[in-house]
Amino acid sequence: MKKSILYKVAILVVLAIAIVVSFYFYIQYQNTKKLLQNPTLVATEEAKALVAKVSILMELPTGEEPTVATVSDKSKLADQPFFMNAQNGDKVLIYSGAKKAILYRPSINKIIEVAPVNDTAVSQTPAPAAVTSLAPIPTLLPMISPVPTPVQKITKVAVYNGTKIAGLAGTTGSGLTTKVTNLNIVKTGDSVGNYTATLVVDLTGSNASVAQQIAAALGGTVGALPSGEVKPNADILVIVGK
Repeated sequence: MKKSILYKVAILVVLAIAIVVSFYFYIQYQNTKKLLQNPTLVATEEAKALVAKVSILMELPTGEEPTVATVSDKSKLADQPFFMNAQNGDKVLIYSGAKKAILYRPSINKIIEVAPVNDTAVSQTPAPAAVTSLAPIPTLLPMISPVPTPVQKITKVAVYNGTKIAGLAGTTGSGLTTKVTNLNIVKTGDSVGNYTATLVVDLTGSNASVAQQIAAALGGTVGALPSGEVKPNADILVIVGK
């Protein structure tokens, strides 16, 4: 009698498990069917999964969904610096609101490049053949530009010889360019007066940092243009003392 009851319970348990498993696979089948019938939904789900992966690697802009595309032919993107290190299969996430583009490589789970997006109007033309859009959204790829490298300012320097030692202005100017970067010696000559110490003058008032660097390199001090000295056409004047 007990064996019969246990046998029936076992059958019921097996049937229950079978029903649950069947229901699970049925739900999965229905979800897959919906995705296959709706390519846009497939793209949306893929984009969400991609964003989730990239968000672990870096802080992503909030409040907007990115444009997502796949690099399908990197050779056609050779003229765009943003894609210099791209490979076919790389993903591009473009946040138009935050004006940021991210190049991501799923194969190694690594961010390859990040760049700003230009402020020009969004192009409504189809995506170039080099990339494949994952969703029906405007392409921003022609607007991607690398972060510009800051242009180093060249400081114009005049060097006066404030001693009786011949050629001191020239040798000091030549040596100075090896000690302080981005200097252009535009003039060398003799000062009106004689000086026991080296004086550095910020003629424009906007090169205080460079003037301090020069003074430190020459063991001099920063000060005002002495009375009687000719003001040269330069940013900084160095009067070399003994």
